[in-house]
Amino acid sequence: MKNSFYLIILLSLFSCSKEDITEPQINTENIDNVEYVYSKYKNIEYSLTSYKNKIPDLFKNSSDLMYGIEYPSDGVILDYNNDGFMDFIHTDSDYMSSFNGIIQRNNITFYLGDINGNLTLDTNNSNKFKGLIHGRKGIVADFNGDSYPDVFFAGHGLDYGQSWFEYPIALINKQNGEFEEHRLTDLVGYWHSVTSSDIDNDGKSEVILLSPNSGIKSFILNYENGFVYREVNIPMEWTIAKFSLESIDINNDGYVDIVLGGDAEKEHDNHGELLGSYIWLNSSDGFGNDMISLPLSEKIKEFTTVLDMNFYDLDKDGDLDIILSRTRDYNMHYIQILKNTNNVFEDVTDNYISNNFYFDGGAVERLYIGDFNNDGIVDMRTNINHGDVVIWELINNKFSIK
Repeated sequence: MKNSFYLIILLSLFSCSKEDITEPQINTENIDNVEYVYSKYKNIEYSLTSYKNKIPDLFKNSSDLMYGIEYPSDGVILDYNNDGFMDFIHTDSDYMSSFNGIIQRNNITFYLGDINGNLTLDTNNSNKFKGLIHGRKGIVADFNGDSYPDVFFAGHGLDYGQSWFEYPIALINKQNGEFEEHRLTDLVGYWHSVTSSDIDNDGKSEVILLSPNSGIKSFILNYENGFVYREVNIPMEWTIAKFSLESIDINNDGYVDIVLGGDAEKEHDNHGELLGSYIWLNSSDGFGNDMISLPLSEKIKEFTTVLDMNFYDLDKDGDLDIILSRTRDYNMHYIQILKNTNNVFEDVTDNYISNNFYFDGGAVERLYIGDFNNDGIVDMRTNINHGDVVIWELINNKFSIK
């Protein structure tokens, strides 16, 4: 997202893989005796790839509890106190102050989930840590290698004029329902997105921060009794205007790749950046100059910004397909679906969904795809502005709003 062009309105599928690590056994007593909203996720194993820990908000009372003008974009869902029930954390960004050029940091807010799928404020944790000025994304993974899920929050500072950039905040799980705070004040940047994976196969998840702004470096963070970081060896023109990213092994070669969702506007050609979206391929030699460009059709060029991306084998051919969430001025919205056939991508959007979505003053910022209620039907769902939920169902190979 560009500082001078867009007003950010705000707004986290999960599956296990060979990269998964096992979380310590949690208490699941009595869960099977009620219709628990997160029954699919009991006894879950947290992956080293943060995308696979991305869980939708199914809580019954979360909208009532999300104070402020917008649903928090950086909210994360995990069982941080090991009681068998999912909990919720966000940085309680004051988005209205950000839009008006006022720097305001509220406390990071913690909610405990219960067997009924409701949230209650965790007063023990909620008064401890200052949050972000303008939180954009939160991720969950195990950064220190102790098999407990940690949290990382990224934001971009004021969304006003020439934005005031900000640093990320990490919370390391202390295994007792509490966290150790790491304020990464050396990494001030316009962090519109963040992802993490075990990209060097050391058994821990590395945080990846790629800057969409010219002049701001990109970094990979390792946890070694604290976070240490190194500059990412990626040409800056590759990352400019890439406002969404995830990490996942898209080509099934055993190495985690990075997918960057890019701006589709033609005029960016004369700024020198790589247009559109692409996959930066990893290998036994690490990341180099190998990439796969994703289709950029005439139809989507007016939907200039990618806000989120998803991966799901829609056609059950063994290859992960890519679903991109696009917006035009945070009102008009477009979902782009790319079929993956042996790492060759084809835009098949019209085969799967009819795009005629308009959200007044908001956009689909987070998409989740999976069978979340165990009814055998694949859902695609989101929380849009003010926490409203939109759900599509994949029936006869077509997504239709439920």
